[in-house]
Amino acid sequence: MELLQIIQQQKKEEGKLIFLIRRGNFYNAFNEGAFAFGRICHYRVRKKSMADGTVYYKLGFPPSSLGRVKDSMTQSGGSIVEQNDDASIIKIAGLDTSYDENLIDTDDPSLLMSRRKPRRLKGSKADVEQMIVDYDIGNSTPLEAMMFLNEIRMFLINRNKKKEEDDIPNTRQAVPHPDEGTVETAADGEAEK
Repeated sequence: MELLQIIQQQKKEEGKLIFLIRRGNFYNAFNEGAFAFGRICHYRVRKKSMADGTVYYKLGFPPSSLGRVKDSMTQSGGSIVEQNDDASIIKIAGLDTSYDENLIDTDDPSLLMSRRKPRRLKGSKADVEQMIVDYDIGNSTPLEAMMFLNEIRMFLINRNKKKEEDDIPNTRQAVPHPDEGTVETAADGEAEK
């Protein structure tokens, strides 16, 4: 089923029937379906444009999340009306498919980056471990998750550098200067001149 067919069919059904379509490595919901699943699963809805300028809304999630999505759908009053043998097309009814501007995220990565202030990780290893445990990866974009991992990586690199610096013994020693009787520093026991 092509994108335009999905959009037209859902529009014809006036939001009473929505589709989950497996396309490649993701399940996608469009327009009314995107808002329905964005609302019940707390996923982000993306505003997109076709080549002809037609605006549509899209939401995607990996197949490994399908069980959790179905559970959320059932708890929200939705039900599967029809599903093909390989579950690549799932027709669903009974969900709130209304438009909600608050669910829409941008498809402009530069805006996504500018909205988010980078964290400066501080604290102990246990603090960082707790941040990892608390991180809401299910409601994060892949880009946000990669940025979070990079912040953790930089924290660990900087922490290890500081630890190495603290572990390096000071090789500079105070030695008397023969001409003036003053003390100067030298590396490896040689006086500096």
